[in-house]
Amino acid sequence: DTFDNNVHNLLDICGVPQDQLNYFKIEVVFVNNSNVIDNNYAGYNGVPYTAFDAGNYIIRFNKLEDAEGEKWFIWGQVELEVKKGELKVTWVQNGDIPVARIKGVYASAATDTPVDTISRPESAMELVVPEAPATMTDPQEMAGYVAIHFWDNMDFSDTIRVNDDRFMEHHFANYFSVFPYVSADDAVKAAGRLVKLSEVTPASLGRVLRVTRRFLTSPNSSMRDEELYYIFLEAASRSDSLDDASRVKVEDGIKEVLKNRQGTPAADFKVIDNRGKATTLYGEAKAGQCRLVVFYDPECSHCHEIIEELKQLDVLAYAVEAGLVKVMAVYADGDSDVWERSRDSMPGDWMNCMSPGGEIEEKEIYSLPAMPVLYLIAPDNSVILKDPPLPLLADWLYNEMSAE
Repeated sequence: DTFDNNVHNLLDICGVPQDQLNYFKIEVVFVNNSNVIDNNYAGYNGVPYTAFDAGNYIIRFNKLEDAEGEKWFIWGQVELEVKKGELKVTWVQNGDIPVARIKGVYASAATDTPVDTISRPESAMELVVPEAPATMTDPQEMAGYVAIHFWDNMDFSDTIRVNDDRFMEHHFANYFSVFPYVSADDAVKAAGRLVKLSEVTPASLGRVLRVTRRFLTSPNSSMRDEELYYIFLEAASRSDSLDDASRVKVEDGIKEVLKNRQGTPAADFKVIDNRGKATTLYGEAKAGQCRLVVFYDPECSHCHEIIEELKQLDVLAYAVEAGLVKVMAVYADGDSDVWERSRDSMPGDWMNCMSPGGEIEEKEIYSLPAMPVLYLIAPDNSVILKDPPLPLLADWLYNEMSAE
């Protein structure tokens, strides 16, 4: 399209219908002639970008997680080349979803020469993390020291840093990468210290809790760890700086973590299998055999992707064949019409079931934040793994197969 110094809506250029838009939280970076990112435009929160200077830009956007706008992950990007007299847009496709699904990004008023309109020096990204004292030699103790003191040099009253997605993303990723090497006691101390430092304002504490939730609970986070998230929720629950809405969220989060928690008895539930047999989770218990419960929605495309990955998981196939694992695919919502179309959609050696009347969903017997959700249940009906990533599930199965 010709660039005519007017505001241009990239939504109109991509042609995606308004009712299909479900993304926001957009980041724009300017790339200089050496292909180096010079500056980073603030995250898009409903206010359109305008007055792009001549040059190359990358627009990255993130999937919406919740009403507060916290993002899950970078899904894709759009490349923009702005010149006097023209606006060139290149859409980059990521998987089956075109990145054209963005809302309200605009460009206007190009000039002849690229100009850094927003200065973002590298120093703005820096956070000095204290090093463990030289007298410490135990690796776990050293990791604990770093985790506890990681944020000592962070001023949480600095609203620019606290609300800078790129800054928070970078340093929280580093922060949580330490915890696998930290003792349980030091993890509690570290969580408590971060909450204490960030409660300088309710807004900064709320921001920290939202970032923590996304890193530790998002299905797409490589750092997902519900037990660690529980430690942070417990620390937050003791803070006097939580506003009423945030306290309700923290309390609800604790309830969700404790529901069918790893190591506790799994809640029993009724199902009807694809042959019409009525049974229960406990009724399918068998000595020496675990149950892998896959809560799914037949109309969920992501469910089909994960189920296909499970079908291709050799170690799971071996465990099922050896009788060490029974797979129970459970449609929790229980819509009879949907069930009729999908009752024969699972492998023959899996048990495909539905929750009669959608009781599992209706009574919230299990925490099902985003389908599919996996639970590995022991022969004694205790929870071995709660919604594990597939690599963790595979590792557990490999270890069990090796022990046989």
